[in-house]
Amino acid sequence: MDIEEAINTMFDMAKEKGNYEEGDKIYVVVSNPYYFYHDISREVANTELLISHIENILSSNEHILVNIDQCTFYVTISKIPRGSKPTKIINLADDLRTKRCITQIKNNDNLCCPRAIVTALTYHTDNIFGSKRSVKHIREGRRIQTKLAEELCQRLGEYNKEGFTLQDIKDTEELLDVQIKVVCAENFNTIYNGE
Repeated sequence: MDIEEAINTMFDMAKEKGNYEEGDKIYVVVSNPYYFYHDISREVANTELLISHIENILSSNEHILVNIDQCTFYVTISKIPRGSKPTKIINLADDLRTKRCITQIKNNDNLCCPRAIVTALTYHTDNIFGSKRSVKHIREGRRIQTKLAEELCQRLGEYNKEGFTLQDIKDTEELLDVQIKVVCAENFNTIYNGE
């Protein structure tokens, strides 16, 4: 078995055991106490990137000749939060009635994040995607909200259709030239804070 095939097998096993979903992050630490001064750690998406990174480090220390099977690989998969169909959140029902600053997004599709982004835009302008829109109807979740969320996805081009990932949110920030902040309602902590 060659090196590339062995590392591919390692990635496949890690993805299976770590319940990897598209958009999750993979971190690899390569350890060899006999030859490396420090472990090699890297966020990687595939085998080629990992091998290229290891080769770059080893070529900078040409006196080191390392046999790859003497190395230990540690793989960590970081689950990235995703948008999804709405779920009931403890105490949020009270806040929805009493706080006017919370706009609830009601949907039965996987477009909750694009819907929230489009709705948030109404607090700054009624000119969304180049034409005036009914702010009231968008905030109420009428058909116009769905159309604008779909238009946002269409303008993005590539996005995770199962629910927006943090990368999709970053891409949206660049597309719309806005800052987006994602807060976990259960813990009231910030998951993502854009530039």
